[in-house]
Amino acid sequence: MAGTIITLWSARDFDFSALGLNSATTFDVCPLTPVLPFRDAMFVLRVHTINVTGTATFKFSAHPAAPSIDEPAGTFVDQSIASLTVSGSSSGDVLRGLIPQSAFGTHIQVRGTATQAKSSSETIQARVSAVLVGRR
Repeated sequence: MAGTIITLWSARDFDFSALGLNSATTFDVCPLTPVLPFRDAMFVLRVHTINVTGTATFKFSAHPAAPSIDEPAGTFVDQSIASLTVSGSSSGDVLRGLIPQSAFGTHIQVRGTATQAKSSSETIQARVSAVLVGRR
């Protein structure tokens, strides 16, 4: 797919091993990314290194967003339209999720979710980078 490449974030380390037992955290990974000129987009996640043990999970998801000048603090983020799960066997992988135009608004917000699902501590560490490839 030829298109415009937008770097969402360069290689970054994430470590949620200290996350409480039977808990999860969701966070915004990067600023809102404008996507209005594109007819569709590909969310591409590069997994540089990974260490996820047991039933712990690490997921990145793209959400349509429509910020408003009437309420600048609100991002008005909708449900996930592309979700990529990083597992203990994903190192060196490139994960992709197609985002059709009908699914997004004026911007995309990428969020990460780390989940510690067991009653014993598990490792959730990853070094990942991501781009958005938009096609006009």
